Amino acid sequence: MSLENSTSGMFKIPILTGTNWIPFKRRMTGVLRELKLYKYVDGSATLIVPLHPTALTAAEITANEAWEEGNDKAMNRIVLSISDEQSMHVMDAETAKSMWDKLRNIHEPHGLLGILA
Repeated sequence: MSLENSTSGMFKIPILTGTNWIPFKRRMTGVLRELKLYKYVDGSATLIVPLHPTALTAAEITANEAWEEGNDKAMNRIVLSISDEQSMHVMDAETAKSMWDKLRNIHEPHGLLGILA
């Protein structure tokens, strides 16, 4: 395997180097959707807020454990698919969503001038 490619399970995609955000985003979105992990990146999967903060129910504990497992898997897929230089941007991210948002904010154009550029 060359350094330019990432194997994300059964998928092989070019790693994010900073100049290839749009194709990386498209491919990585496809990988995460195929693996049912995209909901952790787009924020539609969330931790359960307990009805009683001092005593979580068994169902709340199970749901939060499932969320943590899915979030960890999504984070790992992203980390294993970006270059060392790009990993510096997401070192302090605690969720897959915050990791994805940081990468998107860095690499996607903002404002009219950015879009035109």
